[in-house]
Amino acid sequence: MSLSMHQVSIPVFVRGLQALSGLLKKGAAYAAETGTAEDKLITAQLAPDMLNLAGQVQRASDTSKLSGQRLSGVSSPAMPDTETTFAELTKRVADTVAYLQSIDPADSAPPMRPRR
Repeated sequence: MSLSMHQVSIPVFVRGLQALSGLLKKGAAYAAETGTAEDKLITAQLAPDMLNLAGQVQRASDTSKLSGQRLSGVSSPAMPDTETTFAELTKRVADTVAYLQSIDPADSAPPMRPRR
């Protein structure tokens, strides 16, 4: 049995991004329920040397879409890092998932074979 790079990468990125989307929706709901300003949560950092939430989401999106681009040769959409709301971050994640799901497995690299 052989596995393609597509099989072992694209579904993993999609699943991770879908989980991230769920977390962003929970963040938006929390902000709405508590009256917390969205920008306070989106610009928060867990540690001083970390990117804020928006930066973390943007890097997750960039890593996923650029990996898909390298794997398939299909250009990824340009996404400037301008998101400032949960809705904008959620849309970016959804756009990244849509791009990844549009990649044809036939465009991916040769299959990997299990070691003997």
